[in-house]
Amino acid sequence: MALWLVRAVRGLPLRLAVHPFWWWGIGAVLALFTLVRNLPSGSALAP
Repeated sequence: MALWLVRAVRGLPLRLAVHPFWWWGIGAVLALFTLVRNLPSGSALAP
């Protein structure tokens, strides 16, 4: 939010470009988290 505020005050575009590599990485981490938390050994990650 601080970055958004600084860019808004300076009059710069508010949209940040994110490389597709990062979106794939975030998706892979979320998929791995979902898989691990449903295993018996990952029960500490479940709510």
